[in-house]
Amino acid sequence: MLIFSPSDFFDPALFFFDFGIFNPMRVPGWVAGLLSYLDTYSVYMPTAWLQPLAHEEHEGSSPADATECFLARERKQLQSAFLELAGESRRPRTLNNLRHPALKALRWFASRRRRLPPTCGDVSDYLTFLTTTVDSTGSVADARGALGFLASANGGGGWDKDAMLGGRAALPLEAMKRRHAHAVEKAPGLPARLVLDVLRRYAYLEAGVQTDRQWHLAVGVAIGCAFKLMNSPSARRTSMEASGSTSRVPFFDGSFGVFDALLRKRVSGRGFVMPHIDAAGRVHLDRPMEYDSYVLHLPHALVTVGVPDDEAQQFTAHSIRSGAATEAVHFGAHPLLICGIAGVKSMD
Repeated sequence: MLIFSPSDFFDPALFFFDFGIFNPMRVPGWVAGLLSYLDTYSVYMPTAWLQPLAHEEHEGSSPADATECFLARERKQLQSAFLELAGESRRPRTLNNLRHPALKALRWFASRRRRLPPTCGDVSDYLTFLTTTVDSTGSVADARGALGFLASANGGGGWDKDAMLGGRAALPLEAMKRRHAHAVEKAPGLPARLVLDVLRRYAYLEAGVQTDRQWHLAVGVAIGCAFKLMNSPSARRTSMEASGSTSRVPFFDGSFGVFDALLRKRVSGRGFVMPHIDAAGRVHLDRPMEYDSYVLHLPHALVTVGVPDDEAQQFTAHSIRSGAATEAVHFGAHPLLICGIAGVKSMD
């Protein structure tokens, strides 16, 4: 049986970081030490973080005056309600993710004889300790997030979030991001000539085939529309009725383009411009094409029009966005118009 006294909570030699071994909140001595540390500096914590053992208030001598007794009960009720509100101010999953980082930070401060609220130097020391112990960007970021939440919950008690997490306390996270940064090679932009090749190869009605089996037409229109709409989030949700207008989709420069493909697709009836295609090749106009499926259609279509397989695999969904934006700039489109079509705020 683990014997852990409240005084052990303040022993730096007994500090441990891995809460996966056992839950310290089930160790009475550990919890008693934590509560003593919190009470010393009047620090509030969400009640959810103190489960399964709740924070029990120590009953002092009862106020003799009836008014003082009422005010004492009210303060206790308000403090309890505030702790509940502090927990509800974040999503349950977010609050749960911040729990262990907060408990570890408080234990480290207590075992190193640091006062609360911690200074910028205290936070910097702890985050530096994390970099030498676990060497993880996530652990440093989580610790900063947890301390930031504690600062918000205890703002009236001298906790200054900006002062505590700014300055030198921001350097460990910046350093970890650089240390663990991975160079990501961007996918090449999809040239307009390849989109036109796909349209000519796919965007036609196959004679003698039912409209709900014209999957090649659906693939051609999907790739063409995604290019014209710069792969914006709304591209796959764009719908078209058989009697509706296709003027929302810009023209493609050339003898054949997206507009022509859409005119051919109108015979399919109402539904999404980029419809779902099941494994059997049946087109479902009432469902939009899944993003993963769309990404898989692109390299297959490029190989079909003559692009080498290894080169086709380099093109991704982002290739359509960057290729279309480059093409738009080439034809003199205004940056704000490009951002509006692509659904982004910046050309970066």
